[in-house]
Amino acid sequence: MKPPVRAPVRAGTTLGPDPQTPPPERGAAVIAGLTAASRGMGLVRTLVATGVLGLTYLGNTYTSTNLMSNLLFDLFAGGALAAVLVPALSAALAGDDPAEAQRSASAFANTVLLLLTPVVLAGIALRGPIMAALTSGVGDPAIRSAERDLGGFFLLLFLPQVWLYGIGLVTTGVLHAHHRFAGPALAPLVSSVVVTASYLAYAATEGVNGQNIRQVSTAGRWILGLGTTAGVAALSMSVLIPAWRLGLRWRPVLRIPPEARRLTRRLLTSAIVAVGMEQVLLGAMLLLGNRVEGGVVAYWLAFTLLELPWAVLAVPIAIAAFPGLAGSAARGDTGEFAERCSAASRNLAVLVFGGTAGILVLAGPGSRLLVDAGVGGHGSAHLLAPAVAAFAPGLLGYGAYALLTRVAYALGDGRSPALGAVAGFGSATVLSFLAYPFFHGGSLIAALAGAFSVGMTVAAALMLHRLSGSAGPQAFTGVVATCGRALGAATAAVVAGLVAGAVLSGPGVTHHVAAVLGAGAATAVVYLGVLHGLGDRQLKRAITAMRAAGVTGR
Repeated sequence: MKPPVRAPVRAGTTLGPDPQTPPPERGAAVIAGLTAASRGMGLVRTLVATGVLGLTYLGNTYTSTNLMSNLLFDLFAGGALAAVLVPALSAALAGDDPAEAQRSASAFANTVLLLLTPVVLAGIALRGPIMAALTSGVGDPAIRSAERDLGGFFLLLFLPQVWLYGIGLVTTGVLHAHHRFAGPALAPLVSSVVVTASYLAYAATEGVNGQNIRQVSTAGRWILGLGTTAGVAALSMSVLIPAWRLGLRWRPVLRIPPEARRLTRRLLTSAIVAVGMEQVLLGAMLLLGNRVEGGVVAYWLAFTLLELPWAVLAVPIAIAAFPGLAGSAARGDTGEFAERCSAASRNLAVLVFGGTAGILVLAGPGSRLLVDAGVGGHGSAHLLAPAVAAFAPGLLGYGAYALLTRVAYALGDGRSPALGAVAGFGSATVLSFLAYPFFHGGSLIAALAGAFSVGMTVAAALMLHRLSGSAGPQAFTGVVATCGRALGAATAAVVAGLVAGAVLSGPGVTHHVAAVLGAGAATAVVYLGVLHGLGDRQLKRAITAMRAAGVTGR
Protein backbone atom coordinates (compact mmCIF):
# COMPACT_ATOMS: atom_id res chain seq x y z
CA MET A 1 0.00 0.00 0.00
CA LYS A 2 1.42 3.36 -0.98
CA PRO A 3 1.91 5.71 2.00
CA PRO A 4 -0.11 8.91 2.03
CA VAL A 5 1.49 12.06 0.67
CA ARG A 6 2.16 14.46 3.52
CA ALA A 7 1.91 18.21 3.39
CA PRO A 8 5.26 20.01 3.44
CA VAL A 9 6.42 21.87 6.51
CA ARG A 10 7.19 25.54 5.93
CA ALA A 11 9.39 27.80 7.99
CA GLY A 12 7.52 29.21 10.93
CA THR A 13 4.79 26.58 10.98
CA THR A 14 4.18 24.09 13.74
CA LEU A 15 6.39 21.05 13.76
CA GLY A 16 4.53 18.23 12.11
CA PRO A 17 4.54 15.51 9.49
CA ASP A 18 7.15 15.68 6.76
CA PRO A 19 6.55 15.30 3.04
CA GLN A 20 6.64 11.85 1.54
CA THR A 21 9.98 10.26 2.34
CA PRO A 22 12.54 11.28 -0.29
CA PRO A 23 15.01 8.76 -1.66
CA PRO A 24 18.03 8.28 0.60
CA GLU A 25 20.35 9.38 -2.19
CA ARG A 26 19.17 12.98 -1.77
CA GLY A 27 20.00 12.92 1.90
CA ALA A 28 23.29 11.20 1.18
CA ALA A 29 24.25 13.95 -1.25
CA VAL A 30 23.58 16.61 1.37
CA ILE A 31 25.39 14.73 4.10
CA ALA A 32 28.36 13.76 1.96
CA GLY A 33 29.04 17.25 0.67
CA LEU A 34 28.67 19.06 3.96
CA THR A 35 30.29 16.28 5.96
CA ALA A 36 33.32 16.38 3.69
CA ALA A 37 33.69 20.09 4.44
CA SER A 38 33.02 19.60 8.15
CA ARG A 39 35.42 16.69 8.50
CA GLY A 40 38.02 18.52 6.48
CA MET A 41 37.79 21.45 8.88
CA GLY A 42 37.78 18.99 11.77
CA LEU A 43 41.05 17.57 10.50
CA VAL A 44 42.46 21.10 10.23
CA ARG A 45 41.35 21.70 13.83
CA THR A 46 43.08 18.52 15.01
CA LEU A 47 46.25 19.33 13.09
CA VAL A 48 46.35 22.86 14.50
CA ALA A 49 45.77 21.50 18.01
CA THR A 50 48.58 18.99 17.57
CA GLY A 51 50.88 21.66 16.19
CA VAL A 52 50.08 24.13 18.97
CA LEU A 53 49.98 21.73 21.93
CA GLY A 54 52.33 19.09 20.53
CA LEU A 55 52.59 15.36 21.20
CA THR A 56 53.27 16.28 24.80
CA TYR A 57 51.80 15.87 28.26
CA LEU A 58 50.01 19.17 27.72
CA GLY A 59 48.41 17.68 24.61
CA ASN A 60 47.50 14.56 26.58
CA THR A 61 45.85 16.63 29.33
CA TYR A 62 43.82 18.80 26.98
CA THR A 63 42.71 15.91 24.75
CA SER A 64 41.81 13.64 27.67
CA THR A 65 39.72 16.24 29.50
CA ASN A 66 38.05 17.40 26.30
CA LEU A 67 37.08 13.81 25.52
CA MET A 68 35.75 13.32 29.05
CA SER A 69 32.65 15.42 28.36
CA ASN A 70 31.97 13.33 25.24
CA LEU A 71 32.50 10.13 27.20
CA LEU A 72 30.10 11.09 30.00
CA PHE A 73 27.47 12.37 27.58
CA ASP A 74 27.53 9.24 25.43
CA LEU A 75 27.69 6.95 28.43
CA PHE A 76 24.69 8.41 30.24
CA ALA A 77 22.46 9.59 27.40
CA GLY A 78 23.90 10.61 24.08
CA GLY A 79 24.76 7.57 22.04
CA ALA A 80 21.92 5.46 23.39
CA LEU A 81 19.28 8.12 22.77
CA ALA A 82 20.70 8.97 19.35
CA ALA A 83 20.18 5.36 18.30
CA VAL A 84 16.46 5.38 19.10
CA LEU A 85 15.52 9.02 18.60
CA VAL A 86 14.83 8.92 14.85
CA PRO A 87 12.56 5.83 15.00
CA ALA A 88 10.76 7.24 18.06
CA LEU A 89 10.19 10.67 16.52
CA SER A 90 9.21 9.04 13.22
CA ALA A 91 6.53 7.13 15.11
CA ALA A 92 5.20 10.41 16.53
CA LEU A 93 5.28 12.10 13.13
CA ALA A 94 3.44 9.18 11.55
CA GLY A 95 0.40 10.10 13.64
CA ASP A 96 -0.21 13.27 11.59
CA ASP A 97 -0.60 15.27 14.83
CA PRO A 98 1.69 18.34 14.84
CA ALA A 99 1.02 19.06 18.51
CA GLU A 100 1.97 15.51 19.47
CA ALA A 101 5.20 15.76 17.47
CA GLN A 102 5.96 19.05 19.22
CA ARG A 103 5.40 17.51 22.64
CA SER A 104 7.54 14.48 21.74
CA ALA A 105 10.55 16.61 20.85
CA SER A 106 10.19 18.77 23.96
CA ALA A 107 9.71 15.76 26.22
CA PHE A 108 12.86 14.10 24.90
CA ALA A 109 14.87 17.31 25.32
CA ASN A 110 13.64 17.94 28.86
CA THR A 111 14.24 14.34 29.91
CA VAL A 112 17.78 14.41 28.56
CA LEU A 113 18.62 17.66 30.37
CA LEU A 114 17.22 16.34 33.65
CA LEU A 115 19.18 13.12 33.27
CA LEU A 116 22.43 14.90 32.45
CA THR A 117 22.32 17.47 35.26
CA PRO A 118 23.47 15.13 38.07
CA VAL A 119 26.09 13.70 35.70
CA VAL A 120 27.58 17.15 35.11
CA LEU A 121 27.51 18.09 38.79
CA ALA A 122 29.02 14.76 39.87
CA GLY A 123 31.76 15.06 37.26
CA ILE A 124 32.68 18.54 38.47
CA ALA A 125 32.75 17.37 42.08
CA LEU A 126 34.92 14.36 41.18
CA ARG A 127 37.29 16.09 38.78
CA GLY A 128 40.20 15.56 41.17
CA PRO A 129 39.85 11.75 41.34
CA ILE A 130 39.20 11.65 37.58
CA MET A 131 42.50 13.37 36.86
CA ALA A 132 44.29 11.19 39.41
CA ALA A 133 43.11 8.09 37.54
CA LEU A 134 44.03 9.46 34.11
CA THR A 135 47.55 10.44 35.19
CA SER A 136 48.30 7.42 37.37
CA GLY A 137 50.80 6.08 34.85
CA VAL A 138 52.85 9.31 34.55
CA GLY A 139 56.22 8.71 36.19
CA ASP A 140 57.45 12.29 36.76
CA PRO A 141 55.77 13.68 39.93
CA ALA A 142 56.10 17.30 38.76
CA ILE A 143 54.46 16.59 35.41
CA ARG A 144 51.79 14.47 37.06
CA SER A 145 50.96 17.31 39.47
CA ALA A 146 50.81 19.85 36.63
CA GLU A 147 48.53 17.58 34.61
CA ARG A 148 46.15 17.14 37.53
CA ASP A 149 46.00 20.86 38.23
CA LEU A 150 45.41 21.92 34.63
CA GLY A 151 43.10 18.99 33.92
CA GLY A 152 40.91 19.85 36.90
CA PHE A 153 40.57 23.40 35.59
CA PHE A 154 39.67 22.17 32.11
CA LEU A 155 37.05 19.75 33.44
CA LEU A 156 35.37 22.62 35.28
CA LEU A 157 34.84 24.33 31.92
CA PHE A 158 34.39 21.28 29.70
CA LEU A 159 31.85 19.22 31.64
CA PRO A 160 28.99 21.76 31.20
CA GLN A 161 29.35 21.04 27.48
CA VAL A 162 27.32 17.90 28.23
CA TRP A 163 24.14 20.02 28.46
CA LEU A 164 24.87 21.58 25.08
CA TYR A 165 25.44 18.15 23.54
CA GLY A 166 22.07 17.04 24.90
CA ILE A 167 20.23 19.95 23.31
CA GLY A 168 22.03 19.40 20.03
CA LEU A 169 21.30 15.68 20.04
CA VAL A 170 17.52 15.99 20.34
CA THR A 171 17.41 18.82 17.83
CA THR A 172 19.44 16.77 15.35
CA GLY A 173 17.05 13.86 15.82
CA VAL A 174 14.10 16.11 14.98
CA LEU A 175 15.82 17.37 11.83
CA HIS A 176 16.78 13.86 10.70
CA ALA A 177 13.25 12.58 11.30
CA HIS A 178 12.09 15.35 8.93
CA HIS A 179 14.85 14.47 6.43
CA ARG A 180 16.63 17.77 7.09
CA PHE A 181 20.32 16.88 6.92
CA ALA A 182 22.11 20.12 6.07
CA GLY A 183 22.17 21.73 9.53
CA PRO A 184 23.48 18.68 11.43
CA ALA A 185 26.11 18.00 8.76
CA LEU A 186 27.28 21.63 8.78
CA ALA A 187 27.36 22.05 12.57
CA PRO A 188 30.79 20.42 13.15
CA LEU A 189 32.35 22.79 10.61
CA VAL A 190 31.11 25.84 12.50
CA SER A 191 32.31 24.35 15.77
CA SER A 192 35.74 23.52 14.35
CA VAL A 193 36.23 27.07 13.09
CA VAL A 194 35.55 28.47 16.57
CA VAL A 195 37.81 25.97 18.35
CA THR A 196 40.62 26.40 15.82
CA ALA A 197 40.52 30.15 16.40
CA SER A 198 40.98 29.52 20.12
CA TYR A 199 44.06 27.36 19.42
CA LEU A 200 45.61 30.11 17.34
CA ALA A 201 44.81 32.68 20.03
CA TYR A 202 46.46 30.41 22.60
CA ALA A 203 49.59 30.08 20.46
CA ALA A 204 49.79 33.85 20.03
CA THR A 205 49.41 34.36 23.79
CA GLU A 206 51.82 31.68 25.02
CA GLY A 207 54.56 31.92 22.42
CA VAL A 208 57.55 29.56 22.69
CA ASN A 209 56.42 28.08 26.03
CA GLY A 210 53.02 27.02 24.73
CA GLN A 211 53.79 23.28 24.85
CA ASN A 212 55.21 23.19 28.36
CA ILE A 213 52.48 22.08 30.74
CA ARG A 214 54.23 23.70 33.71
CA GLN A 215 54.37 27.12 32.07
CA VAL A 216 50.81 27.61 30.80
CA SER A 217 49.61 31.07 31.84
CA THR A 218 46.25 31.91 33.37
CA ALA A 219 45.22 33.63 30.14
CA GLY A 220 46.21 30.54 28.16
CA ARG A 221 44.09 28.32 30.37
CA TRP A 222 41.02 30.46 29.88
CA ILE A 223 41.53 30.79 26.13
CA LEU A 224 41.68 27.01 25.66
CA GLY A 225 38.89 26.28 28.12
CA LEU A 226 36.36 28.89 27.05
CA GLY A 227 37.25 28.64 23.36
CA THR A 228 36.60 24.91 23.29
CA THR A 229 33.28 25.27 25.11
CA ALA A 230 32.28 28.10 22.76
CA GLY A 231 32.84 25.68 19.89
CA VAL A 232 30.32 23.25 21.39
CA ALA A 233 27.85 26.09 21.87
CA ALA A 234 28.27 26.99 18.19
CA LEU A 235 27.61 23.36 17.27
CA SER A 236 24.30 23.36 19.15
CA MET A 237 23.23 26.71 17.69
CA SER A 238 23.87 25.38 14.18
CA VAL A 239 21.07 22.84 14.60
CA LEU A 240 18.77 24.97 16.75
CA ILE A 241 18.38 27.60 14.03
CA PRO A 242 17.10 25.24 11.28
CA ALA A 243 14.93 23.47 13.88
CA TRP A 244 13.37 26.82 14.81
CA ARG A 245 12.70 27.50 11.13
CA LEU A 246 11.13 24.04 10.87
CA GLY A 247 8.73 25.02 13.63
CA LEU A 248 10.27 23.39 16.70
CA ARG A 249 9.25 25.19 19.90
CA TRP A 250 10.11 24.22 23.46
CA ARG A 251 7.32 23.02 25.74
CA PRO A 252 7.62 22.35 29.51
CA VAL A 253 6.56 18.69 29.26
CA LEU A 254 8.11 15.36 30.23
CA ARG A 255 5.50 12.91 28.97
CA ILE A 256 6.69 11.06 25.86
CA PRO A 257 3.78 9.86 23.66
CA PRO A 258 2.85 6.17 24.16
CA GLU A 259 3.99 4.83 20.77
CA ALA A 260 7.33 6.64 20.93
CA ARG A 261 7.71 5.59 24.56
CA ARG A 262 7.14 1.91 23.74
CA LEU A 263 9.64 2.01 20.90
CA THR A 264 12.18 3.85 23.04
CA ARG A 265 11.79 1.39 25.90
CA ARG A 266 12.27 -1.56 23.57
CA LEU A 267 15.47 -0.21 22.03
CA LEU A 268 17.01 1.91 24.78
CA THR A 269 18.42 -0.87 26.97
CA SER A 270 20.37 -2.38 24.10
CA ALA A 271 21.53 1.06 22.99
CA ILE A 272 22.83 1.78 26.49
CA VAL A 273 24.78 -1.48 26.41
CA ALA A 274 26.24 -0.64 23.00
CA VAL A 275 27.28 2.88 23.93
CA GLY A 276 28.51 1.81 27.35
CA MET A 277 30.90 -0.70 25.80
CA GLU A 278 32.16 1.96 23.38
CA GLN A 279 32.91 4.30 26.27
CA VAL A 280 34.70 1.51 28.15
CA LEU A 281 37.05 1.21 25.18
CA LEU A 282 37.55 4.98 25.12
CA GLY A 283 38.34 4.92 28.83
CA ALA A 284 40.91 2.17 28.26
CA MET A 285 42.54 4.26 25.54
CA LEU A 286 42.75 7.29 27.83
CA LEU A 287 44.19 5.23 30.66
CA LEU A 288 46.80 3.41 28.56
CA GLY A 289 47.54 6.20 26.08
CA ASN A 290 48.37 8.66 28.86
CA ARG A 291 51.31 6.44 29.82
CA VAL A 292 53.10 7.54 26.64
CA GLU A 293 54.09 11.18 26.19
CA GLY A 294 51.83 12.43 23.42
CA GLY A 295 50.18 9.02 23.19
CA VAL A 296 46.58 10.20 23.55
CA VAL A 297 47.17 12.99 21.03
CA ALA A 298 48.77 10.60 18.51
CA TYR A 299 45.96 8.08 18.93
CA TRP A 300 43.29 10.72 18.52
CA LEU A 301 44.97 12.30 15.51
CA ALA A 302 45.24 8.87 13.86
CA PHE A 303 41.61 8.18 14.72
CA THR A 304 40.62 11.54 13.21
CA LEU A 305 42.39 10.52 10.00
CA LEU A 306 40.35 7.30 10.06
CA GLU A 307 37.12 9.18 10.72
CA LEU A 308 37.58 11.41 7.67
CA PRO A 309 36.91 8.65 5.08
CA TRP A 310 34.48 6.98 7.49
CA ALA A 311 32.42 10.15 7.81
CA VAL A 312 32.55 11.01 4.11
CA LEU A 313 32.11 7.53 2.62
CA ALA A 314 30.20 5.42 5.18
CA VAL A 315 28.17 7.67 7.46
CA PRO A 316 26.23 9.48 4.68
CA ILE A 317 25.05 6.12 3.36
CA ALA A 318 24.00 4.96 6.83
CA ILE A 319 22.30 8.16 8.00
CA ALA A 320 20.43 8.80 4.76
CA ALA A 321 19.18 5.20 4.61
CA PHE A 322 17.96 5.18 8.22
CA PRO A 323 14.66 7.12 7.93
CA GLY A 324 13.69 5.18 4.81
CA LEU A 325 14.50 1.85 6.43
CA ALA A 326 12.48 2.82 9.50
CA GLY A 327 9.57 3.88 7.31
CA SER A 328 9.63 0.67 5.26
CA ALA A 329 9.73 -1.42 8.43
CA ALA A 330 6.88 0.56 9.99
CA ARG A 331 4.73 -0.05 6.91
CA GLY A 332 5.64 -3.73 6.84
CA ASP A 333 7.00 -3.43 3.29
CA THR A 334 9.66 -6.16 3.41
CA GLY A 335 10.48 -5.90 -0.28
CA GLU A 336 11.23 -2.19 -0.11
CA PHE A 337 13.18 -2.68 3.11
CA ALA A 338 15.35 -5.40 1.54
CA GLU A 339 15.97 -3.27 -1.54
CA ARG A 340 17.03 -0.27 0.54
CA CYS A 341 19.26 -2.37 2.80
CA SER A 342 20.97 -4.20 -0.06
CA ALA A 343 21.67 -1.03 -2.02
CA ALA A 344 23.07 0.78 1.03
CA SER A 345 25.26 -2.19 1.98
CA ARG A 346 26.75 -2.56 -1.50
CA ASN A 347 27.34 1.18 -1.84
CA LEU A 348 29.07 1.29 1.53
CA ALA A 349 31.29 -1.72 0.78
CA VAL A 350 32.66 -0.48 -2.53
CA LEU A 351 33.39 2.99 -1.15
CA VAL A 352 34.97 1.82 2.10
CA PHE A 353 37.35 -0.70 0.51
CA GLY A 354 38.77 2.14 -1.56
CA GLY A 355 39.09 4.28 1.55
CA THR A 356 40.94 1.50 3.36
CA ALA A 357 43.45 1.21 0.54
CA GLY A 358 44.04 4.95 0.67
CA ILE A 359 44.69 4.97 4.43
CA LEU A 360 47.17 2.09 4.23
CA VAL A 361 49.12 3.72 1.41
CA LEU A 362 49.17 7.25 2.83
CA ALA A 363 49.88 6.36 6.47
CA GLY A 364 53.66 6.62 6.09
CA PRO A 365 54.17 9.54 3.68
CA GLY A 366 51.20 11.42 5.12
CA SER A 367 52.54 11.19 8.67
CA ARG A 368 56.01 12.29 7.59
CA LEU A 369 54.50 15.25 5.74
CA LEU A 370 52.51 16.31 8.80
CA VAL A 371 55.54 16.08 11.08
CA ASP A 372 57.81 17.98 8.68
CA ALA A 373 55.08 20.62 8.38
CA GLY A 374 55.29 21.20 12.13
CA VAL A 375 52.51 18.95 13.45
CA GLY A 376 53.50 17.04 16.57
CA GLY A 377 57.15 17.95 16.78
CA HIS A 378 60.35 16.49 15.37
CA GLY A 379 60.52 12.71 15.25
CA SER A 380 56.87 12.13 16.19
CA ALA A 381 56.11 10.24 12.96
CA HIS A 382 57.07 7.07 14.84
CA LEU A 383 53.96 7.59 16.98
CA LEU A 384 51.56 8.57 14.22
CA ALA A 385 52.30 6.45 11.14
CA PRO A 386 51.95 2.97 12.74
CA ALA A 387 48.72 4.01 14.46
CA VAL A 388 47.18 5.27 11.21
CA ALA A 389 48.12 2.04 9.42
CA ALA A 390 46.74 -0.06 12.27
CA PHE A 391 43.40 1.76 12.11
CA ALA A 392 43.00 1.16 8.35
CA PRO A 393 41.71 -2.45 8.47
CA GLY A 394 39.00 -1.34 10.88
CA LEU A 395 37.38 1.07 8.42
CA LEU A 396 35.20 -1.61 6.82
CA GLY A 397 33.97 -2.95 10.14
CA TYR A 398 33.48 0.56 11.54
CA GLY A 399 31.45 1.63 8.52
CA ALA A 400 29.43 -1.59 8.44
CA TYR A 401 28.70 -1.25 12.15
CA ALA A 402 27.27 2.24 11.56
CA LEU A 403 24.93 0.95 8.85
CA LEU A 404 23.96 -2.38 10.44
CA THR A 405 23.11 -0.71 13.75
CA ARG A 406 20.58 1.45 11.93
CA VAL A 407 19.23 -1.54 10.01
CA ALA A 408 18.65 -3.33 13.31
CA TYR A 409 16.98 -0.36 15.02
CA ALA A 410 14.73 0.16 12.00
CA LEU A 411 13.55 -3.43 12.52
CA GLY A 412 13.02 -2.83 16.23
CA ASP A 413 15.90 -5.21 16.94
CA GLY A 414 17.88 -3.95 19.91
CA ARG A 415 19.59 -7.24 20.74
CA SER A 416 21.87 -7.40 17.69
CA PRO A 417 23.54 -3.98 18.25
CA ALA A 418 23.99 -4.80 21.94
CA LEU A 419 25.61 -8.16 21.20
CA GLY A 420 27.74 -6.60 18.47
CA ALA A 421 28.94 -3.89 20.85
CA VAL A 422 29.74 -6.33 23.63
CA ALA A 423 31.67 -8.59 21.25
CA GLY A 424 33.38 -5.79 19.32
CA PHE A 425 34.22 -3.12 21.87
CA GLY A 426 34.69 -5.76 24.55
CA SER A 427 37.27 -7.68 22.52
CA ALA A 428 39.03 -4.43 21.60
CA THR A 429 39.23 -3.44 25.28
CA VAL A 430 40.57 -6.83 26.33
CA LEU A 431 43.15 -6.80 23.52
CA SER A 432 44.25 -3.29 24.55
CA PHE A 433 45.02 -4.35 28.11
CA LEU A 434 46.66 -7.58 26.92
CA ALA A 435 48.93 -5.56 24.63
CA TYR A 436 50.08 -3.14 27.32
CA PRO A 437 52.79 -5.34 28.95
CA PHE A 438 54.33 -6.23 25.57
CA PHE A 439 54.33 -2.90 23.72
CA HIS A 440 55.82 0.48 24.57
CA GLY A 441 55.93 3.96 23.08
CA GLY A 442 54.70 4.17 19.50
CA SER A 443 54.15 0.42 19.25
CA LEU A 444 51.69 0.59 22.16
CA ILE A 445 49.64 3.29 20.43
CA ALA A 446 49.63 1.20 17.23
CA ALA A 447 48.54 -1.84 19.25
CA LEU A 448 45.61 0.14 20.70
CA ALA A 449 44.61 1.16 17.17
CA GLY A 450 44.92 -2.42 15.97
CA ALA A 451 42.72 -3.61 18.83
CA PHE A 452 40.04 -1.18 17.65
CA SER A 453 40.24 -2.58 14.11
CA VAL A 454 39.86 -6.15 15.33
CA GLY A 455 36.94 -5.20 17.55
CA MET A 456 35.05 -3.40 14.78
CA THR A 457 35.51 -6.36 12.45
CA VAL A 458 34.14 -8.72 15.11
CA ALA A 459 31.15 -6.44 15.80
CA ALA A 460 30.22 -6.07 12.13
CA ALA A 461 30.60 -9.80 11.41
CA LEU A 462 28.36 -10.77 14.31
CA MET A 463 25.68 -8.23 13.39
CA LEU A 464 25.73 -9.26 9.73
CA HIS A 465 25.23 -12.88 10.76
CA ARG A 466 22.25 -12.02 12.96
CA LEU A 467 20.60 -9.58 10.58
CA SER A 468 20.90 -11.98 7.66
CA GLY A 469 18.31 -14.00 9.53
CA SER A 470 16.02 -11.29 10.87
CA ALA A 471 16.07 -8.97 7.84
CA GLY A 472 15.92 -11.84 5.36
CA PRO A 473 18.47 -13.06 2.80
CA GLN A 474 17.36 -10.51 0.20
CA ALA A 475 18.48 -7.64 2.44
CA PHE A 476 22.14 -8.34 1.63
CA THR A 477 21.85 -9.60 -1.94
CA GLY A 478 25.06 -9.06 -3.88
CA VAL A 479 27.09 -7.83 -0.91
CA VAL A 480 29.53 -10.76 -0.84
CA ALA A 481 30.24 -10.48 -4.56
CA THR A 482 30.75 -6.72 -4.27
CA CYS A 483 33.14 -7.19 -1.34
CA GLY A 484 35.13 -9.81 -3.24
CA ARG A 485 35.69 -7.57 -6.24
CA ALA A 486 36.43 -4.56 -4.05
CA LEU A 487 38.96 -6.54 -2.00
CA GLY A 488 40.82 -7.61 -5.13
CA ALA A 489 40.89 -4.06 -6.43
CA ALA A 490 42.00 -2.67 -3.05
CA THR A 491 44.85 -5.19 -2.80
CA ALA A 492 46.20 -4.22 -6.21
CA ALA A 493 45.75 -0.53 -5.37
CA VAL A 494 47.73 -0.84 -2.12
CA VAL A 495 50.64 -2.50 -3.92
CA ALA A 496 50.68 0.17 -6.61
CA GLY A 497 50.39 2.98 -4.09
CA LEU A 498 53.20 1.69 -1.88
CA VAL A 499 55.51 1.31 -4.88
CA ALA A 500 54.74 4.83 -6.07
CA GLY A 501 55.27 6.22 -2.58
CA ALA A 502 58.62 4.47 -2.23
CA VAL A 503 59.84 5.77 -5.59
CA LEU A 504 58.86 9.37 -4.81
CA SER A 505 59.87 9.46 -1.14
CA GLY A 506 62.85 11.41 0.13
CA PRO A 507 63.89 13.95 2.76
CA GLY A 508 62.06 17.25 3.01
CA VAL A 509 58.54 18.53 2.61
CA THR A 510 58.72 18.61 -1.19
CA HIS A 511 59.43 14.89 -1.43
CA HIS A 512 56.74 14.12 1.13
CA VAL A 513 54.15 16.11 -0.84
CA ALA A 514 55.18 14.31 -4.03
CA ALA A 515 54.94 10.94 -2.29
CA VAL A 516 51.47 11.69 -0.93
CA LEU A 517 50.13 12.95 -4.25
CA GLY A 518 51.78 10.24 -6.33
CA ALA A 519 50.87 7.37 -4.03
CA GLY A 520 47.31 8.63 -3.64
CA ALA A 521 46.85 9.00 -7.39
CA ALA A 522 48.28 5.55 -8.09
CA THR A 523 46.00 3.99 -5.48
CA ALA A 524 42.89 5.65 -6.88
CA VAL A 525 43.68 4.87 -10.52
CA VAL A 526 44.44 1.21 -9.87
CA TYR A 527 41.39 0.74 -7.64
CA LEU A 528 39.08 2.24 -10.25
CA GLY A 529 40.82 0.41 -13.09
CA VAL A 530 40.67 -3.03 -11.49
CA LEU A 531 37.02 -2.59 -10.55
CA HIS A 532 36.25 -1.61 -14.12
CA GLY A 533 38.23 -4.56 -15.45
CA LEU A 534 36.31 -6.92 -13.19
CA GLY A 535 33.07 -5.59 -14.60
CA ASP A 536 31.94 -4.05 -11.32
CA ARG A 537 29.60 -1.09 -11.68
CA GLN A 538 28.75 -0.69 -8.01
CA LEU A 539 31.21 2.17 -7.45
CA LYS A 540 29.56 4.15 -10.21
CA ARG A 541 26.16 3.50 -8.66
CA ALA A 542 27.48 4.47 -5.21
CA ILE A 543 28.91 7.75 -6.48
CA THR A 544 25.71 8.43 -8.39
CA ALA A 545 23.74 7.80 -5.22
CA MET A 546 25.92 10.26 -3.30
CA ARG A 547 25.38 12.95 -5.94
CA ALA A 548 21.84 12.16 -7.09
CA ALA A 549 19.30 14.96 -7.08
CA GLY A 550 21.95 17.55 -6.14
CA VAL A 551 22.97 19.01 -2.84
CA THR A 552 20.04 20.72 -1.17
CA GLY A 553 19.89 22.97 1.85
CA ARG A 554 16.75 21.38 3.21
